[in-house]
Amino acid sequence: MRFVVLGALVVVSLIHVIGLFFSNYKIKAITKPLIVPLILGFYLLSTQNVNWLIFAALACGWLGDIILLIKTKKGMVGGAFLFLFEQIILVVAITMIVNFSKISLFYVITLPIIYITCAIVYHFIFIRKYQKGTIFALSNLYLASNGIANAFALVYTLSNPTLKAAILFAGTTLFFISDAILIYSRLTKKMNLDPKHIFIMITYILAQTAIVISFIL
Repeated sequence: MRFVVLGALVVVSLIHVIGLFFSNYKIKAITKPLIVPLILGFYLLSTQNVNWLIFAALACGWLGDIILLIKTKKGMVGGAFLFLFEQIILVVAITMIVNFSKISLFYVITLPIIYITCAIVYHFIFIRKYQKGTIFALSNLYLASNGIANAFALVYTLSNPTLKAAILFAGTTLFFISDAILIYSRLTKKMNLDPKHIFIMITYILAQTAIVISFIL
């Protein structure tokens, strides 16, 4: 059954990407809300040891996707809050599986600082000119929390060099790349990086799926 759900995820994702390519709003609006539930369905059917933090994180992301379909400032703020909650929960879930006795405290401290610094510098170089106030602050917090998730996924990989850890780090990295491009496109109104959001969505779907698979292994 889980492979049926996985197949459905692939089909729906392909249809969504086709909708993006042809700028068909109806296809995008119908398929996007189905993607995360299918990922969650695959997760629930693939393990008996469900990590409910991962479930909650993806559920927040799904609600954020729905709210972002509302093309208003309130919709953007609401979506940003939910995505921020998603990353915070993801950070907690990842830190809970790290064996900190197997990794130097140097990496535990410096890696999050490096990612947070990158997120802040990115915002001040590329976003500050176009956005200020609540949106700018939330976006900064979100990408910083995304960076922290990346940092601890890397800590986990360094302390536990396995396929599971590598897939988790790949997932968080894709998440960071996808969101950095999305933030630039949304907040600057410059769509030249990914005008149809095709790369953004492909990396987003792969990121969510990779994170889930890492918690199945």
